[in-house]
Amino acid sequence: MDTASATAPQPGDHLCGFYYGDEERDALLLPFLRGGLRAGDKCLAVVDSTPVEDVIAEVTEGLDADALLASGQLELYGSGQTCLRGAPSTRSG
Repeated sequence: MDTASATAPQPGDHLCGFYYGDEERDALLLPFLRGGLRAGDKCLAVVDSTPVEDVIAEVTEGLDADALLASGQLELYGSGQTCLRGAPSTRSG
């Protein structure tokens, strides 16, 4: 899996990553978020199926998770916490 573009984003970039399983998620998401947090950037992610607390623990390994969350620098949500929960599907086909 090529994650080069996820490790060198430009200011204002927004990434959307699709993955199959925890291993692929971690290979894509963790380096991207850790790099952003260490650079002082605001980081927001929505994850599916994995408990948010587990992802927070992985992303913030070696960092002060409580401070990152309290300051709003890090925001992680489960898919059930997003504004589209229960919205009708726009998928056609």
